[in-house]
Amino acid sequence: MNKVINTFLHSLIPLVCLILPSNSFSQTEMRTWTDRGGVQVEGKLISVQQDHIELEIDRRRFTVSIADLSQTDQDFIRSYREDAEALTEEEADLEERLERSLLRNSDLNSRGGWRGAGLIEQIREEDGSMVPALEVQMHRRRILNVEQPFRVPSDLRVAELKIRYYLSEDFKSYRSSRPITLRFAYGRRGGSTYTARPLNAEPGQWGEVSWVFTQLHRNDNLTLKIEVHPGEGSLYFSEIFLDPVVD
Repeated sequence: MNKVINTFLHSLIPLVCLILPSNSFSQTEMRTWTDRGGVQVEGKLISVQQDHIELEIDRRRFTVSIADLSQTDQDFIRSYREDAEALTEEEADLEERLERSLLRNSDLNSRGGWRGAGLIEQIREEDGSMVPALEVQMHRRRILNVEQPFRVPSDLRVAELKIRYYLSEDFKSYRSSRPITLRFAYGRRGGSTYTARPLNAEPGQWGEVSWVFTQLHRNDNLTLKIEVHPGEGSLYFSEIFLDPVVD
């Protein structure tokens, strides 16, 4: 085995002699690598750079030129890089979206954070991770309110309000057709516009509700109010976004 490794590594540079760039990707499982001369060795891919990859072979780390690998390995690296870059783009999109969240970024040019009956709790997502959520423990007789004041961004004219929610196992609404009312209250101009919405998820499940709002005005002060009608159990809001609608 040592002879095979030495033959394969003749073109490799020890890791200690190379300063790696910061945009390397996470390691993979052990696989068989083949150079252009057909020599094979078992190794783990640690990272991918522009022209080189980093391999862990026999508990030592080396870098190798991608051009020195077989065509099959070069195709593998190309596919791996594309997958990693796509994942990076998804993470960037998620980070950008979270910056627009009325729940997780409660200031959003606003005059304050969430007010009312809600409590911030940790709840288990569908993938098993724990996320912060605004919990409203329903009342048997009273309508409960949570609200967030904010200033409309200057470039926003038409927007879609998107709310991701979770119903507790013991959730029960006494107004089963439309358990919540979404309301935008105007600041300087007074008045409000609202819509009652159904929650289509079953108890113990996640769901999403949305509302396209077309009466936004530049620099207007709005307050988003969520009115939860009487019932039992808890209603959790994990994402609350006001996304622009492009014609």
